[in-house]
Order: sequence, then C-alpha cells, then structure tokens
Amino acid sequence: MKKATLYFCILLFVFQFTLPAFSQKIKEIQSNGDYYHVYRIKAVTERSSEIILPAYITGLSIELAPGCSFGKSSISAGGQQYPVLANDHDEYQGKNLSFLISFEQATDRFELYNLMEGDSFLLHAYYAGTNPPPVKKKSFAEGGYDCSKPPTIDQSVWRDGLPAPKPNPEYTQTVHIIIHHTAGSNTITDHLTEIRNIYLYHTQTQGWDDIGYNFIIARDGTIYEGRDGQLLYEDDFVKGAHFCGKNANTMGISLLGTYTAIEPTPESMQSLLRLLLWKLHKDQLSVSDSFLHPQTGTDQIMLPRIAGHRDGCATECPGTAFYLTFPRLRQMADSLIRNCPALSLSESANTLPYRIFPNPAEDYLTISSSVNQVFSAVITDLNGKAVLHLSSEYNTLSFSLSSLPKGVYFVKITDHEGTPYVIPFVKNN
Repeated sequence: MKKATLYFCILLFVFQFTLPAFSQKIKEIQSNGDYYHVYRIKAVTERSSEIILPAYITGLSIELAPGCSFGKSSISAGGQQYPVLANDHDEYQGKNLSFLISFEQATDRFELYNLMEGDSFLLHAYYAGTNPPPVKKKSFAEGGYDCSKPPTIDQSVWRDGLPAPKPNPEYTQTVHIIIHHTAGSNTITDHLTEIRNIYLYHTQTQGWDDIGYNFIIARDGTIYEGRDGQLLYEDDFVKGAHFCGKNANTMGISLLGTYTAIEPTPESMQSLLRLLLWKLHKDQLSVSDSFLHPQTGTDQIMLPRIAGHRDGCATECPGTAFYLTFPRLRQMADSLIRNCPALSLSESANTLPYRIFPNPAEDYLTISSSVNQVFSAVITDLNGKAVLHLSSEYNTLSFSLSSLPKGVYFVKITDHEGTPYVIPFVKNN
C-alpha cells in the first residue's frame, strides 16, 4: 500500500510538469494604430500559460489589480527568459505595472510562468516595427573630453513612424542631473527598437506627454535625445517625467540596462561622462554643490548636483552596482571640467554673447557683453520670482549681492533686440 502511494505521488509530480501550457482567452479592450494594444487575458493558471496574440509585438508590460503581486513570475520568448518585475521607478496614477520587457525579435507568442494573482490581467503590447529606420550610431569614440556637446541621435530619427509627443513641452532650468537605469535587458543589441518600446510604454500605457528622460544612453555608448523641446526649448531644459513626481529643476539621463549587480559598459560610462561635462560646463554648474529639492514644500531633501533616482524616492534605480560608481563619476567630472574653456559654450559650441563672473559669487557679480551693447537683466530665484532688476549703461555691469541669501539664482539678460539669455549662478554666503 505504501509502495503504491509512493508511485502515485511520483507520477503526479512528473505529470504536473509535463502538462501542456494552458492557452489563454484574450479580449482586446484598447488599441492605437498598429503600435499599441491592450488585451484582457483570463483564466490565468499558477504554473505556465501560453499566450498567443493576434498580432506581432516587440515589447510588453503587464498590469495587475492594485495590491496584487508579480511574485516570481517570468516570461519566455524566442529562447530567452525575462523576469516580470513590478515597476518602482515612478508614480503611475494607481496602475500596478511591471517594467517594460523588450524582445530581441518581434513575436506573436510567449509563455508566462507563475503569475498567481486572480483570473485575469491586462497585457500592454507594443509594436515598434520590425524594420525601424537605420541610424548611424554616434558614440563617444567620435570625440574626446572637450566639453562640447557629444554626438546624439535626434528624436526625429529614432521616433520615425511613431506618434508625435504632445505639444507645448514645459521648460525647467536645471539644478540637478538625475541618473537612471531602464531596468531592462543587458543583452539586447537592437537599442533603437528598445528605445521605441520605451517611448510607447511611457506615452501609451502611462499617458505621459513624451518619453520620460531627457537623454538615453545605449550600451554601445550611443546617446539618444529624449524629451523633445519641439523647437521651443533646448532638449536639456524640457521638464521630464523621471524623478518621483518632483521633476522641476532636474534633467534626467537613463542608461539602457539593469545595473543592480554589474556596472554599465565602459562605452556607456564614457558617453555619460562626456554628456555630464557638456551640461555642467554649458550651464556653469559646480559638480560639488548640493541644494534642497524640491525648492518648496515640506518634503525637501538635500540633493547632490549629480544624483541617482534612489536619492529622491524608494527605488532600486539606478542599480546598486552603478550607484556605487557615483563618487568616482563626480570626481572625474570635477577634474576634467577644469580643462574646459573659460567661457560657457552654447548648444552649437559658439560663445554666448554674455558671461557672468565670478560663479560661484559672494559679494558682487559682474555681467559682461562681448557684443559691446547695453542690456537689461533680471535676477530671479529658483521659483522664478524676480529679486533684482538691473540695466547697463555700458557693456559691463557689476552689482552687489548683499541683499540676497545663499542659494541658486538665474540671470535673465535681454539684449537691445529683445532676445533673452538665461545663465544660472550660485551665491555662496
């Protein structure tokens, strides 16, 4: 009797792992062209489920009911296994979403393992195109640490064929540079499709105006322009959606991949450093400074100039292994920026018609015009409130800062043709 019972248990154990995957019942509940579909999938099992879709996809995310857990669920497609992890990067208006999963090749089927919550879930499916337009990769190797803007891939190139972002992006002056990882695959080589998937994930599933980051750096070092200034602003001054719902006065840079246990590739780190040098030098931002963020409210924290996503809210991003390199990254940036030209460079690497000095300042600040003309200037605080109004009789103007408390300010200079120039500065005491 005991022997028969033992045989039965062994057979039952083997049987449960040799059952065919259960094919799901799928209902489409939303679509937007060929590039975005939402399916409700019913009859989820606790073991393995084969999902066969009516169309090919290049990426997906899963949405569970609020409070449900993704547990140890995973997806298998094209011979690759992908964990399904809850997205802790940002606030999603109550949605319980997984991180985006991008596939190496487009597929219409995959297997889902160990999703144990309820009898249905939402599948957000993205199709970035099987043959997106080719791009000439522009990596760190095309230039050195010269403080000019490194080569980038424009949005009009990588976004080709996908819907445009919403119009009228919002401007914000940069005080902090926030660094992220995308928490995606470290092996996918089709970075263009991966970024197109991220764009669809942000704009279609999350309903954001545009991709959340100002810049994205691929594992081969190629830098992609993120949020689109739409000819209204330079892209580095567009307010993004990447930092704990507190995006004012930040610029976001994200590296493709997951860097919890490993560091980013040398190519992506070199491009990150070059991008930081350009931004810090152009805006005359000191690497070693720290400031309160956000500028008002009861939840302010002291934030370094170069910070990680985890410095602002409860998230693993940008990964522990990556985050541990930040002291070295700041030190390298601070050392290299000393070799930059004395004058700020504009986006096109031309000299600005105005400069301010010293910066940081203590008692006095001087504004100098290189075009030998009079100008007016307004000093504002980080909230945009005017604290000083100035006008020059010559092409140089010096004035006292004694009435201003320590902090970050902006000089808004207007020339005789009404053209505005905004330059940040720091008052040290």
